[in-house]
Amino acid sequence: MATTTIGAVTLTVAYRLKSPSLIQFCMAIIAGIILLDGLPYIMFNALWPREPGDYGRILDLWRSRGLPGPALIHWTLVAVGAAGSLAAIYLPLRLIYKSLREHLALRAGVPEPRRLSSSALVGFLILPSLALCYMFDWNQLIHQVGTAPNHVSLAMAGVCIALLHLFPPHCQPRNTQDTSR
Repeated sequence: MATTTIGAVTLTVAYRLKSPSLIQFCMAIIAGIILLDGLPYIMFNALWPREPGDYGRILDLWRSRGLPGPALIHWTLVAVGAAGSLAAIYLPLRLIYKSLREHLALRAGVPEPRRLSSSALVGFLILPSLALCYMFDWNQLIHQVGTAPNHVSLAMAGVCIALLHLFPPHCQPRNTQDTSR
């Protein structure tokens, strides 16, 4: 819960910064990493409810006490975890994408930022997402789950990156003329 709160606050501050900057770009990366530390765990441990995972233990206790609606609790945790995970992937990537577009347009001296090229997408969004998805061993938290959570995470990141490329976020045109004279 703490990682989700800290990540959400960091991402909110990054979005509230007025102009794109290196600080905004870095805060989006940090927020994404922090958010992805907790939210996918809810979804994956609810999908594979095994100990020592917290949500697996909650579902086991729920069932063992004969409380009503264990399936509802189970699928609610999966849905909340999936929605949170998608948001934790999409929102930081959206801000990173927007910051890159605006920064590159400013550096090139063009007023309207263009869609990122394929090489920029690979370098700044796809490769880091790939590394984040596969650097964690889910077997530490969910025994014998294998690499399924890593593959699901990568598929979710792929969907988010494709959406960003097909529907790029709106960028503010910049005045590239020097108005200080």
